[in-house]
Amino acid sequence: MSGATVSPEDLDAFRTGRREGFERVFREHGSDVRRVVERFMTSAFEQDDALQDIWLNAWRQSASFIAERGPLVGWLRTLAANRCRDLLRARGREPVELDDAADAPSPGAGPEDAARSSELQRALDAFAATLPPDEAAALKAGILTGVPHQEIAAALGVSVRQSKYLKRKVLARALADPTLCRVVL
Repeated sequence: MSGATVSPEDLDAFRTGRREGFERVFREHGSDVRRVVERFMTSAFEQDDALQDIWLNAWRQSASFIAERGPLVGWLRTLAANRCRDLLRARGREPVELDDAADAPSPGAGPEDAARSSELQRALDAFAATLPPDEAAALKAGILTGVPHQEIAAALGVSVRQSKYLKRKVLARALADPTLCRVVL
């Protein structure tokens, strides 16, 4: 329901910690938060664990939401992404920033999921076409999908340090690409 909005009354109830406001926010934006979590966590157990933690944090931090700074859904997505990164780091895993596999339609997925996956793939292809050859090769080798740097370095014939450098460069370019950011976020 990413296009849905929460009424000012429900938003006020959410910000002041009242249950009815929180429930409304959860119903309206639960799928938005879940999509963020699915990009980071691979198993259903990890996803459910992360979602529970994220919504608990949203409840605790609800008073810190300031509508003048941006929409509630953006605040929730940021909260979710940051918490997922923290959880992965605590487990000793590298956070995956952009994962087109998470957007691939699962068996029985509806046409909206297939369209979103197709749009993401087009955005990634267009983004890859703008990269210098070494960065495009790193992207193709799996730099954004969580492939270990040792494997990427071996595939590209570079050092692990160079692989990490290429990842930082590709991520910086990805974050600056408005089309890719619109599709992913």
